[in-house]
Amino acid sequence: MRSMTVLSILAAALSLGPSPALAGPFANDLAKCLVRSTTPAEKTELMRWMFVAIDQHPAVRVLAQVPQAEQTVITKRAAALFQHLLVVSCRTQARQAIKYEGPASIRFGFQILGAVAARGLFTDPHVIRYVASMMQYTNKNELAQALKPPQPAGK
Repeated sequence: MRSMTVLSILAAALSLGPSPALAGPFANDLAKCLVRSTTPAEKTELMRWMFVAIDQHPAVRVLAQVPQAEQTVITKRAAALFQHLLVVSCRTQARQAIKYEGPASIRFGFQILGAVAARGLFTDPHVIRYVASMMQYTNKNELAQALKPPQPAGK
């Protein structure tokens, strides 16, 4: 029974899937600890792991083929980071979150950490330029019309 609990906690921590929309105070404390306890370099490693995880989806698999050996290195680093965060850096917060709010609180904490790490990705000037380049393929007049607030009746 104990191994199933540990297994479900690890699965929750490593999942990037949806989690409860509202987190309790213990999940919030855990999320703060996870963010505070990771260095910029570790956040970069987490971004790399998220990229490799997303690359496993068949719809994007053809866009970037990360060699298996590199995937293994990235996954091992991410696993070591997750373990260090849960066992050393944020052990107290993780235990309290699980005790009072369940294993989903671990997933919430790591989703917040992932969002903070991704912010580093999307604030990079190269990424910003690429994302902004999409605007050259849009009809700006059509967008402006569609997004214009409706006029009050009678005017």
